[in-house]
Amino acid sequence: MRLFKIVMTMAIALGMTSAWADLTKSDSSSEVCSPKVHFKQPQYWGKTFIVLGDSVIEAPKADADGWSTIDFSKISPNGARFFFNASNRPDCLYNKCITSKGVKNKLMYASKEGFTCATFKTDSAEVWIQEHPDPKKTGEIYITTKKPNVKEFYVFLPQNNYWMSATPLINEDGKDREMDVDPESCGWYFRRYIDEPLPASVVIRSDEDVVMEFAIGMNGAWEEDAAEPIALSGLFELYSTEPGYNNAIYFVADEEESQRISGQNQGWFVKRPDVIGKCSYVLASMIYDTDASLHGAFTCAPNWNAAQTDEQALTNACFYPNVKFPVVTSDSAVMPCVGVTTGMVESTLDSKTKKMKLTSKGQKCFGAQADSAFAAMFNFTQGVNEQYCLDIPFSRTLDNKFEFNSDYYQAPGAKVPGGFYPAEEPPAANMMRSERLPAAESKRRAEGPTFFTTDLYNTKTTSPLGLRTVHATEGFPVHKLICNGPGWDGGIDCEGLFARGSEFSMNNELTDVGKSISQKFNVTWCGDGWGWSCPSDEPEGWPTYTEGTEKQLNTNAGGTYRWTSTDGKDGDDARILTDAGRNMHFCSESHAKFRFKENLKFSISGNDDIWVFIDNKLAVDIGGNHLAAPGYVDVDKFLPNAEFGKEYDIDIYFCNRRTPTSNLDIKTNMFFEQPESGITVLGTQDLNFFVGQNKYKLCQKTINISTCYTEIRCTEEISDPITYIFTKDKTGQDATKTLVGEDTFKANPVQYDGGIDVSKPTTPIIDEYKLRE
Repeated sequence: MRLFKIVMTMAIALGMTSAWADLTKSDSSSEVCSPKVHFKQPQYWGKTFIVLGDSVIEAPKADADGWSTIDFSKISPNGARFFFNASNRPDCLYNKCITSKGVKNKLMYASKEGFTCATFKTDSAEVWIQEHPDPKKTGEIYITTKKPNVKEFYVFLPQNNYWMSATPLINEDGKDREMDVDPESCGWYFRRYIDEPLPASVVIRSDEDVVMEFAIGMNGAWEEDAAEPIALSGLFELYSTEPGYNNAIYFVADEEESQRISGQNQGWFVKRPDVIGKCSYVLASMIYDTDASLHGAFTCAPNWNAAQTDEQALTNACFYPNVKFPVVTSDSAVMPCVGVTTGMVESTLDSKTKKMKLTSKGQKCFGAQADSAFAAMFNFTQGVNEQYCLDIPFSRTLDNKFEFNSDYYQAPGAKVPGGFYPAEEPPAANMMRSERLPAAESKRRAEGPTFFTTDLYNTKTTSPLGLRTVHATEGFPVHKLICNGPGWDGGIDCEGLFARGSEFSMNNELTDVGKSISQKFNVTWCGDGWGWSCPSDEPEGWPTYTEGTEKQLNTNAGGTYRWTSTDGKDGDDARILTDAGRNMHFCSESHAKFRFKENLKFSISGNDDIWVFIDNKLAVDIGGNHLAAPGYVDVDKFLPNAEFGKEYDIDIYFCNRRTPTSNLDIKTNMFFEQPESGITVLGTQDLNFFVGQNKYKLCQKTINISTCYTEIRCTEEISDPITYIFTKDKTGQDATKTLVGEDTFKANPVQYDGGIDVSKPTTPIIDEYKLRE
């Protein structure tokens, strides 16, 4: 093969002109075509090879624009079909290929999807082939009969919560379109124009800004009046003669960054400027770390074997007879509530304490002391757990959502990525909210995450993504939408499912549960849907390991897709490990707010218990000990009377109560906001109810999200100065709308004949009656 490759490369390079065999129009046709094909190699490919019949030929070197030209009248091998390969193999089993059906991998018979003369649907002597440049058409190809004309408009948006939570829209000649997240640089969005006319008038707005009050135009986000539309078609023509111009324009719309790099408020460039924004934020969470030796509701699954009965699989391999809050009485007793168990907690959450209450069904899951056992899972309990803070990092995804996915997360102190083990490393002293409890930090045998499979054997579809198929309207993979709940009715009833992972089997005959899922979402999958039945079906970039270890491999040859953390001294899965394993047993809770707007979606999956409350109402209910089970919320339907722009609470509760795995994946287009340091209104005291005279009590919060440290000082205890302005502008930024300024209030703290009295800044008085006059 190496000798053949060299000979053929030389033949093309020498420009051999004898037309040994042209490209035929079909397998049985004697008609031929001799197209000159221009192919743009994907950036992530090292080289490009053309597979024609049984021959593999290296493509000629690309030109300055990235196009490699293949003249089929000068290629020797016969064949009716050809495709492009990232390696010198005749198949796509271990790499990516580009066929007439799109960008493919793990495709055994790629030649069946090869390009033919008929593919181009034209008698043109030249065609251009590339991955589709529209990011919304990932995996598709783009074929033209003339060189594509692609232009790109990039915008760096202001780095504040308003724009962080937004879906940026580009309004083009009066029509809105979502902008795409730039995968190369945080804070940037772009619009790509592909063989289409450029708009004459453009403004950028948030999806929340219906009236374009805060829209961005030619002069950036600092523009005081209405946004001046950007004459985009004219700008591209103007900048096309600038040195370095390459069919792209960059606009820094953030005032501070624009001034930093250009010294003036213009912000326009033909090369990407050195500006990087934020792609992530953290959700501060409280961890309650415990162990099976301390709390009876935390257990270990026996090491799986083929001879294991269902009852044996549901016992506790780390049973402690004298443990506090026992759930069962022996190590051979079946644990209750294994598998998804709904209805364990009350459907409303106490808005003040933010604590859940068990139902009568839930009490059956936690033994004779159920209420106390459950309370100890989410409260510091002496001798049972330790309490400390943790930041959960969320990153912006290419579909403009935010996600924490433990499959690719490496916990501090862990050797390899994968799995949610927040208590893996002993917490720092400033994170502790209780005294240390070393037994709670015990480690036990652990295994890395698995994945959901595609359908490797379904040849009827061009994209065999199986349970990883993205739902057409919801925008989330099918496996995240399986379970119905309070916030979603588009799936199936998952009660009792996800106990052992065999409920969805397709190896021989689809189970009833599998049939329901397949019919509901119109997908099929490999094996039982989990990676252990089709281990070669891992997603792109999934790491592999030496069997039974945490040693990561550089290649997947001979490896396994899951790591195992154990000291390897014996086969007792119940033991406490001293030099390996993971800190498995814990619960966590997170509290935040979000601003309501249309089309908000929330997805969460993990093992074990997960409860999510939105506006203090149960929205996700997947309690019990189970594999990574999904919960989903269509917020529009869940909060039918929600007010646009109003803040609502979201409270997330999660427990890992059973070894050997722990996983957590949260993805949403809701932007979580937690309290920040500043002045807040504690409440009011009616001085005279009949005339609307109110005395406001102020408090100052000093919050460190990273350490969950909060200090609250109210009224006279506030030491920092408080100043006031009275304005018609709700942002307080427009000086032209200020009625009473800061200096005026300092000189005369009583205004409007006592309508506003800030003589005592920590307890201002507002008299509504006098203000109306």
